[in-house]
Amino acid sequence: MIFKNLHMFDDEFIPNKIIGREKEIYDISSAIRPLFNKMPGQNLFIFGPPGTGKTLCAKHVLTEISKSSKKIYPVYINCWVNRTRPAIMYKIMKSLGDFVPRRGISPDEMIDDLNRTLSDSWGVVIVLDEIDKTEDREILYDILRMLNTNIVLIGISNLNSFEIDIDDRILSTYSPKRIEFKPYSVNEIKKILEERAKYALSPGSYNDDVLGLCAAIGYNAGGDARVALNALLSSAKEAQMNNMEKITTDIVNKVRQELFVRKHVNDLKGLEKKVYDCIGNGKTSSEIHNLFPDVTERTIRNILSKLINKNMLKRIKLNGNRYRYVKR
Repeated sequence: MIFKNLHMFDDEFIPNKIIGREKEIYDISSAIRPLFNKMPGQNLFIFGPPGTGKTLCAKHVLTEISKSSKKIYPVYINCWVNRTRPAIMYKIMKSLGDFVPRRGISPDEMIDDLNRTLSDSWGVVIVLDEIDKTEDREILYDILRMLNTNIVLIGISNLNSFEIDIDDRILSTYSPKRIEFKPYSVNEIKKILEERAKYALSPGSYNDDVLGLCAAIGYNAGGDARVALNALLSSAKEAQMNNMEKITTDIVNKVRQELFVRKHVNDLKGLEKKVYDCIGNGKTSSEIHNLFPDVTERTIRNILSKLINKNMLKRIKLNGNRYRYVKR
């Protein structure tokens, strides 16, 4: 038996020990700490490549808040799933335990209800993961100006240019401190794998060479710990499927080829995947936007930029300011 606890490989799993991100956790905690003295905290914008621990660290801090105080409310929202102003407000209400009728209520009514819920709070910490996916940036103004409590708003993005697309009025209200999450080193990735394997895999089912090779795969994918964990998970599944007692480096080398083919495509979800799939042999941003008339041009531009950053698309200059986007 290879696996001892497969749950340890779940995307939602938050380990007790987070490796290589002590300073980042300290910086996030420091921004929130004033709330415990009923004082305003510091808004944050967390950015960096995929698989560098941004979401993990934010969720870890939220978990610690929920353990430490009943007067400070932690809220996590994935903006891939909740893109619109009403959807985000609804998610905040639901996270705080407010009842939202099936018929729905207006955002202004939601804000009134939230203010009643938060009337005796010391503050609220709201994490907007994939904040660049929000379709209406006015939601930031709503949260920061219309909720009557101390608020720390934490935006998370793979893009470091998100703030460029925010109206000056909203940006001056948000005014976040920027925290960059840089790619993991190969040694950090290996330590992450060692800690996870200790609890997820059976003793003797892997060795140091296997972990080192998986760590190298993640490092070569841009310091992405998630890719390294997927390499270890896929190798473990392959070994177990073949009734083997141990994961070997030969198995890791076998699955690594599939991982690099599937890596980014499998990471795509929702609208981002639809945009990537629609490009075919190449399209301009206008042609792409015409296929999604209910989505803002800014959202399409953000998705295209992200796909370029992932090295999945390249941009070819046409005449004037027109570009054609093609798959790599």
